Amino acid sequence: MEGLRYPKVAGYRLVQKVGHGGFSCVFQAIHVEEHRVAACKVVTLTESTTQAERKTLDKEMRVHAALKNLHVLEFINAVIVEPGTSSSYFPAIYMLLEFAAGGDLFDKIAPDVGIADDVAHYYFRQLIEGLNYIHERCGSLPYVAPELAGNSAYQAEPVDVWGIGIILFTMLIGNTPWDEPTHRSYEYQRYLSKEIFDDDPWKGIGPSCLSLITRLLDINPSKRMTLAEALSHPWVLRQSQLDNRGPVVLAEQLTQSLRENGDLAIANPSLNACVPPYTFLYALTCPRSDVDMDQDEDAQMISATSGSQFTQKLLLFVRLPFPSSSTY
Repeated sequence: MEGLRYPKVAGYRLVQKVGHGGFSCVFQAIHVEEHRVAACKVVTLTESTTQAERKTLDKEMRVHAALKNLHVLEFINAVIVEPGTSSSYFPAIYMLLEFAAGGDLFDKIAPDVGIADDVAHYYFRQLIEGLNYIHERCGSLPYVAPELAGNSAYQAEPVDVWGIGIILFTMLIGNTPWDEPTHRSYEYQRYLSKEIFDDDPWKGIGPSCLSLITRLLDINPSKRMTLAEALSHPWVLRQSQLDNRGPVVLAEQLTQSLRENGDLAIANPSLNACVPPYTFLYALTCPRSDVDMDQDEDAQMISATSGSQFTQKLLLFVRLPFPSSSTY
């Protein structure tokens, strides 16, 4: 397939690979004329792609297109390039999605330090509200809970509840509570015996938050807290101290522990990388008349203070404005 190129998807041009998995990769995609950025998931199609796999992908797109929630990345459009044709484009399914401009939240968390309780609360509330919305409509994919180690059937919601419990702990502490939820883990054994609550970092977690985490991480799936119960927990229900304070304040709060530890490069390893895709991200925050997309101007645009560019990149999970989405 040498010489094949990627198509534009609804006017968006694929410019940089930002992630990949076993069956797909994700590109940053730019709409130059409108100064917009999106994510494009590319799933390769070959002559050996089965009908069952096609149906699964079709279902994924239809389900995602139906999800409309502030805390679920929006499905924008899709393009399919079939294999075995004379097309000059790489055969694949191209799914255009809303772009989480800040990147991976965990990259902003100082290892073994974590983030402040108020910041964790701000993001956890988004996570649980989005997850609850998805569960109300189409279930979920499994995540690593203890019951998955066996061969017995399991229910999806308790598995996801366990997953968000691990995420909450990791946000607060900067590390996972154990390597694996099995008897091979010393930390997990101490969790089962409740001895771990006298140890750091567990004993440093506030009582309200700790009660939530232990309910989310109940080893018995039938007794584990439900998403609805988690949403009504006092720690979740409390008023956020970061609502309506703006993305700059949020960025400062989120990276405070990284800055204090001198580990800011962890959050933004490409801070000094002068590449066009980063230029486009910065251009999103500039008036159209101030932006020249010629290649010769890249260095000039990047020369703006790196701090201001980094702040713009930390607009984590703030929805970028999109024109009316096309439904797949």
